[in-house]
Amino acid sequence: MCCDYSSEFLLRQILNVLEQSTIAKKPLPSDDWNGFWDVYDQEAEEFDKSFVERYLSDLGNSLIFAGLFSAVSATFLGIMLSNLSPDPSDTTNALLMMIYHQLNNTAFPGQVPSLPSWDGPPWIIIWTQTLLYASLSTSLLAALGAVLGQKWLRDYADNTRGPREYRRTRRQLKVDGLETWHFEAVLRVIPALLQLSLLLFGTGLGAYLWAQQRTVAAVVVGTTSFGAFFYIVASISSHFYVSCPFTTP
Repeated sequence: MCCDYSSEFLLRQILNVLEQSTIAKKPLPSDDWNGFWDVYDQEAEEFDKSFVERYLSDLGNSLIFAGLFSAVSATFLGIMLSNLSPDPSDTTNALLMMIYHQLNNTAFPGQVPSLPSWDGPPWIIIWTQTLLYASLSTSLLAALGAVLGQKWLRDYADNTRGPREYRRTRRQLKVDGLETWHFEAVLRVIPALLQLSLLLFGTGLGAYLWAQQRTVAAVVVGTTSFGAFFYIVASISSHFYVSCPFTTP
């Protein structure tokens, strides 16, 4: 009887040791799994909300700026569009001179009025308008990218259909796709397009005014040159110095 009691006591001690042992892995209780997924869902929601709101705000600002800037560019191009074709007033004046010369041969001594010839616009007009139209096209492309980017972000944030396991799997696939398809790099190109559009517009406008009046053109050329110089210096500084706050796309 004493031996049976000793054996039972020994078995209980062994059982207690095994229960407290960390050698064998214990299955995770269901409550712990539920807690893990609750934390995962919370962290995923915070990340997605911050990511979507940040880029939606940037794209909204880019879209507004692109729209206003495109309107300004289109206004300038509308004013200068007539420089790409012959001036109708020159032809009208020449016809009036020819009619008057037929009525009075002495009206223009030593001169025979004729219709003016036109060999196309000057090269400076062609180049300046090329830059201005390139600026307008770039800003419109940025506006298109901003509209598409907003739609892409809303599609990314739309993850409310289906069971929880399906939503988690789909959300993880979307997150992996951000890296695979360089999504953030594509979104950062949109502000860069607007900056390029500004540079093209300033360059084209400065060249056009330089052919018209150099004092006025000097203001535009100086402002554009300073902006380009500051942008280059800021980009280089932010690349080599982590503490530099002047980050550019």
